[in-house]
Amino acid sequence: RHHATMVLGTINPAAIVCIFFGSILAACAGTGGGAIYMPIFLLFSSAGSFIPLSKAVVCGVAVAYYIENANKKRVTVSGVDRPIIAYEIALLLEPATLIGTLFGARLNKIMPFWLTTALMLPLLAYIFRKTIKKGLALRKKEELKFQGSGVGVTPYERLVDTENEGKEGQISEVLSPMSNSGRGNKQETLKWIDTAQFPVPKLLLFAFSWSTVFIFTVLAGGETPSPIGTQCGTAYYWLLVVAPIPVLGSILLTSARTEIHRQRMLDSLNYEREPSDVNWNWTNVTRIGVVCVVAGLLSGAIGLGGSTIKAPFLHHILHDTSVSKATSCFMLLSTVGASAVIFIWIGSMTVEDAAVYASVGLVGGLCGIQVMKAFMRKFKRKSYVVLFLGAYIGMALLTMTILTILKDLEDWSVLKLDNDNENESQDRAFKSLCGRYESSGFW
Repeated sequence: RHHATMVLGTINPAAIVCIFFGSILAACAGTGGGAIYMPIFLLFSSAGSFIPLSKAVVCGVAVAYYIENANKKRVTVSGVDRPIIAYEIALLLEPATLIGTLFGARLNKIMPFWLTTALMLPLLAYIFRKTIKKGLALRKKEELKFQGSGVGVTPYERLVDTENEGKEGQISEVLSPMSNSGRGNKQETLKWIDTAQFPVPKLLLFAFSWSTVFIFTVLAGGETPSPIGTQCGTAYYWLLVVAPIPVLGSILLTSARTEIHRQRMLDSLNYEREPSDVNWNWTNVTRIGVVCVVAGLLSGAIGLGGSTIKAPFLHHILHDTSVSKATSCFMLLSTVGASAVIFIWIGSMTVEDAAVYASVGLVGGLCGIQVMKAFMRKFKRKSYVVLFLGAYIGMALLTMTILTILKDLEDWSVLKLDNDNENESQDRAFKSLCGRYESSGFW
């Protein structure tokens, strides 16, 4: 029986070209771009592989984001240098997301096409509405700024806006010294603030979390045989699948205790919180855990949900859009990387396909970032890019809806587009997690 995805020798050049320009658009708008790639893969690939392949592209784009953001610093009211990526927040959100991913990627393999798209299309419609709404709000803000009124634009927002004008790292004269912390011990306060551009202990914990998921995925096996002989679907197999959960949960709880203690110490020193600081407490930690598990589950199962859910959630708990965006992009790398590994190991995608499309996403993402910088220097209107992305997502939603209707009609023998009766029957039924199957495409 054939593999469930395209093999390297049959990768469609037209798909590569479309994915390349799609990743440029995604990087311009600051998204992973899953909603952009899935219609393309659905047209050029098969109903069983379009989500795994889109994850490979998003992984490449996420690497491009990290290359861009790794050395950047956030704008702070206190003037203290801090990385634009809030690693302490990511270390709480990502372990919970990986827990959801463990099950989401496996759900994707067993779910029939009609159920996958039934869950995906409403979420895609929500992304379309949110993107258009964001673009219109951004356009309104830009109009106010270009009119010179300054209405509704705070001094802090003007500082953040300088990044879009190519003035990264510059600190405006409106920055004030550590006002409230000056009443306490300033040196003691600085000891409790995360200032390391590359916090090695936190990065090692990220690597440990991801490695734990990877190692137990390999041991559990799937389409790729387990090195210890584990049989897919057995009790021992599921024990290995859930084995990372205690490790990931321990990292989350330890990080939560550390951040809550750090906040209490800063409060005792009369530290004035930055807009990018989170109000840590156990209620917020619980909410973060639940939201991120759901985000990881949806991300693996239907290809959407990781950034769609976590990015707005980060915007809610943070009040610095540049920090929330950079942090969301950093976490995207871990989430889609884990999903891609699981997809490869359970047979939904080949290593060759993942490498090719991740490379396309990386190159397109790096190009898109530079295109966005040049565009902002010339026009200083990001709203145009966001609105254009919204229009594309709208077209993708329409295309996905039409293709879904056509394929569902074909799978249920209402409409006849080819003679592949066996694959049509498989596409409308739940599939075995441990079996191999060939999912039909449209052409």
